[in-house]
Amino acid sequence: MRDVPNPQKPWVFLCGDTLRNAGIRHRAWLFARALETAGESCRVCFPAEPEERIRLWEQGNRFDKAVYLARCWLRLLLALRHVPGARAVFIRGRMFPYGPPLLEWLAGLLNPRIMFDVDDAVWEPPAFVSSPFVRFQDRKWAARMCRISRVAIAGNRLIAAYLRDHGGRGVRVIPTCVDMERFPVRERPTKKPGEPIIVGWIGSRDNLGYLRSVGDALARTAQRYPIRLLAVSNGHFEWPGLEVENRPWSLEREPDDLHEMDIGIMPLDDTPRARGKCAFKALLCMAAGMPVILSPVGMNREVVEHGQSGFLAATPEEWERYLEMLCGDAELRAEMGRRARDRIERDYSIHAHLPRFHEALRETAGELPVKEEWDGLASPAQ
Repeated sequence: MRDVPNPQKPWVFLCGDTLRNAGIRHRAWLFARALETAGESCRVCFPAEPEERIRLWEQGNRFDKAVYLARCWLRLLLALRHVPGARAVFIRGRMFPYGPPLLEWLAGLLNPRIMFDVDDAVWEPPAFVSSPFVRFQDRKWAARMCRISRVAIAGNRLIAAYLRDHGGRGVRVIPTCVDMERFPVRERPTKKPGEPIIVGWIGSRDNLGYLRSVGDALARTAQRYPIRLLAVSNGHFEWPGLEVENRPWSLEREPDDLHEMDIGIMPLDDTPRARGKCAFKALLCMAAGMPVILSPVGMNREVVEHGQSGFLAATPEEWERYLEMLCGDAELRAEMGRRARDRIERDYSIHAHLPRFHEALRETAGELPVKEEWDGLASPAQ
């Protein structure tokens, strides 16, 4: 039967996690909400409610976790009933965290108009995860998805290259985007003598290990300036000689937590997995109007304009030097923070990339010819 586009049908978004997952929020939900605002019809399918995830997965025992996974799988299986009538189907990351992509394969059988999204080097093992269940994650998931999709979205150039190498069609780079309205401009109050400068890090427990590489630089800086590390996550971090405040992450409190920070940091080890990261922590901090210090790994090198909106620090000595520069100069922090926010609004906001995301969906639906892109630009072959 001929595949006839129907603009009256909804876009269906299949999400493998709740809104507590940053990739779901910023690479699926924000686009769906923006498309609906523009008059498009969208149906977003989640495996669970955020509260259920907290209670059973994050705080539960092994039995609770097993119950949660079973419920998620069944709910996503039921969500497939929306797939045959979809204008196109957007699969945001793995639909189920373990095993081969069975649900994705079923979706492809029900509707050939599949587009999928990858924002991490999922073919590499995670760096600091000790769970025995990690071994059951399918490292070939992205490669398998290339065979059943019409269009593939990559969060950065390294991921795009991997997808192309594994037969991905319609590959294009769309970075993780930020809703700037969620982070309105706020002037940070002038620090009183002795008031701590807040160095901020936000992320998941699994990535807290990256902070170890800059622990000594932070502690040495703390000997000269009153700094406090604010680590917002679902885990715990501490370091000798450094005042650390561990604060549980909350979706509702996230903007306030970010605006409390004076300097954002995103240290990374130079590993294959880290090179595939999409600089999301840096994007959030910059959107909130603060300067950042980043390891020059992967996409971090593209996001920050060194010396303008932040710094790239490759060694402990550089980390210490740039921390001291920012801690000792409030005007420099303010000016770099303004440039950082302008950078995100111009190049990494949801409105900057919504037209390209919509175009990719329409290509998937058969309403436009599928084209290849590289770094957001049409390839020379087109």
